[in-house]
Amino acid sequence: GDGKETVGASQATTFDHIIMNLPASAVEFLDTLKGGFSEQLWRDRELPMVHVYSFLPDTETYDDLRRRIEGHLGGTLDEAPEFFLVRDVAPKKAMICSSFRVPRPIAHNGRDEGQEDRQEDKRLKVS
Repeated sequence: GDGKETVGASQATTFDHIIMNLPASAVEFLDTLKGGFSEQLWRDRELPMVHVYSFLPDTETYDDLRRRIEGHLGGTLDEAPEFFLVRDVAPKKAMICSSFRVPRPIAHNGRDEGQEDRQEDKRLKVS
């Protein structure tokens, strides 16, 4: 064979945390979470916590950062994120870690459950 094996949805693995640790651009990749979670697989589990690192200039507030996060997610968070100051990186810029749980409406948005198994088979290939 070609060394690739397809792992079916029944063998799929869930996880508890997503760490996005590239502060210059990690927030921009939050849109990949939209519709990225199988309702069938995650039905009886909490969706993962996201820990996204970003820079916060002193001209912006935590509310601005939350709006930026929600804008890239394509929806609102269920609860306010927790913000942790990682360190100051410049006199007027801080690195922040924002932590929040993936909201279900965003996680399952746009998924066609009738095509669930085929989509899972395409995504879950291992070498």
